Amino acid sequence: MKQKMIYSSLFLCGTLTLMAQNVARVHRVGTPVAQTIAPARMEAVTVDSLPNAVCTLSVQDDSGAVQTLKVYADDQGQVRFHAQTNTETDNPASLHLRCEADGQSMEHAVELRANAAIAAANAATSRARARVRQAGRIRPALVGDPMLPSQEELLSRGYPMRPDPEQAPEAYATWLRMVTTETTVVEAKTVTEPGRFHGFSTTIPINVIRTLPSTGNSSNWSGFVIYQDPQVLDLNPPKPYDFVSAEWYVPGVTGELLVSDDSSFWVGMDGWGSKDVLQDGTTQQVLTISLFGQQWALTTYYAWAEFFPLGEQRITNFVVNPGDHMLGQVWMGNAGSKPTLAGAFGVCLIYNLTTGTNTTVYITPPSGTTFSGNVAEWIIERPTVNGVLPDLSNYGTASMFNAYAKRSDGTVVYSNGNIYTLNLTMTNSSGTALSKVSRVNDSAMTFTWLGYK
Repeated sequence: MKQKMIYSSLFLCGTLTLMAQNVARVHRVGTPVAQTIAPARMEAVTVDSLPNAVCTLSVQDDSGAVQTLKVYADDQGQVRFHAQTNTETDNPASLHLRCEADGQSMEHAVELRANAAIAAANAATSRARARVRQAGRIRPALVGDPMLPSQEELLSRGYPMRPDPEQAPEAYATWLRMVTTETTVVEAKTVTEPGRFHGFSTTIPINVIRTLPSTGNSSNWSGFVIYQDPQVLDLNPPKPYDFVSAEWYVPGVTGELLVSDDSSFWVGMDGWGSKDVLQDGTTQQVLTISLFGQQWALTTYYAWAEFFPLGEQRITNFVVNPGDHMLGQVWMGNAGSKPTLAGAFGVCLIYNLTTGTNTTVYITPPSGTTFSGNVAEWIIERPTVNGVLPDLSNYGTASMFNAYAKRSDGTVVYSNGNIYTLNLTMTNSSGTALSKVSRVNDSAMTFTWLGYK
């Protein structure tokens, strides 16, 4: 009897093991998705799949090669990418989406067409779907005198820090708009992207910082950098930076046929004279394919944070669309505290003013680094991917504005137009310019795309 019980237990354990293995291999076929988009417009395509899944969008192009684009599902399982083609076509773009999460997988057939009349008829439904509120905590609008709460009280209640209305009046106006409007606070879900880095440029000549304001070239950055100290005969060097901020509109991007092109918009601190960069921003990736002789651009837009030399942390549950009005801020601090260079975390705040959502990522400084606050940056970059610089996606022209940094003594310094400024142009290995930046005013700049590689 005892032996029989042992055999029964072994059989039960084996059965449970097989069941567990089967659960880990659950595969489902999702409902097919068919969408008609307007030609010559970048439009969102959404697919309902597995919550928080890692997904691969793939398509076989006219050459027979299979091209892929990595995307993610949010907390509700919604996968989002964008598509564009320039002319109408009855030939469908047949895509395949495979998503995996928690031992499960789901496959979806996605069929896209381009027709202006049909897209216009479906526009109301598409807009309604796009307006679905993201999951998160609702932060109420701030009432009363906005100058009364301390910075610590604002942060503890979920509001961003208040810019000085005298030193940064335009940034204060944006802040007032943000805090007096109900907002959804999204708890960030992050995935560290292996091999993706937004590290500091290594091609700036060391002597350039002795002749500020100045210009320089970089293999991966274009934008403005401001230094703590121009390293001239300065007997009273200024205090380090402990906070940086800027706003931008996410640029729609295009790319080269059968090439995955990449670009990132970000704000950050440190990077020159130190081994770290604290930064956050948005990325614009595009894959261009040919189907039935017609070019389609498949794109993904997302927010991220990074404390280099750690890799990029992609925020998978925060919606970003081309044209969205973004605010990025970074500082060193503790949870709920205002900036302090001795803070335990790099704090990265991303705010989407178009959708009324924000999220914050806290990152422990990388081992072996010490945050110094020696520089602040406002950059368009082609990030390093698996040790290689990809081709720069064509963003056309783009702008950053209300761009400023704060020193630890409270002094506000604008992004350009002062003795601490370095203007960087992105160049390839032959010295050909790929992206440049121009000053609009002390706190605004315009970026111009010049080439892919």
